Amino acid sequence: MVVHRKRGRLRAVRLLIVGLAALLLPVLVPPAASADTAKVDVLWIRCQDQSESGSDEILIYVNGQFKGGWGDVDVRETHWYYSAFPPTLLNIQFDDTALIEVFEADGSDHELLGWVWVSASEINQGEHEGLASQGSGDGEYIVRYQVHG
Repeated sequence: MVVHRKRGRLRAVRLLIVGLAALLLPVLVPPAASADTAKVDVLWIRCQDQSESGSDEILIYVNGQFKGGWGDVDVRETHWYYSAFPPTLLNIQFDDTALIEVFEADGSDHELLGWVWVSASEINQGEHEGLASQGSGDGEYIVRYQVHG
C-alpha cells in the first residue's frame, strides 16, 4: 500500500512537471522569424538613364504606398534614403513579397519607370540591387535595398 502511494505521488509530480513545461515553453522559446515580420530598407537609388531631358522627379512606392522621393535626379547620381522627402524609406513591413515601384512625377502626372520585387527569403542576406526599368530606354534606376526581420 505504501508502494502504491509513492507511485501515485510520483506520477502526479511527473504530470505536474509536464503540464508546467507545456505552459512555459511558449513563453521561454521565442517564435521563429516569419515572413510577416520582414522589413525592407530602400537604401538608395541611382539614375542610369533619365526619363526626360531635364532632371527627373522620382517617387518611390512600396506595395502601393508612397514612401519617399527626390526632386532633382540626373544621370549617374545616387540619392540616399536620408535625403528623400519624406525620409520614410526604412523599416517598411511586408509579408512574403514587396513591390518597390519607381515613378517619375511631373506635377500630378506620374509615369511608372520600373519596379523591383523583394522577397522575405532575402532576410539578413545583405544588401541587394534591382534594376527598375521597363526596357523602353525611358528611365532606368538601380534600387539598392536590404531585408531584415
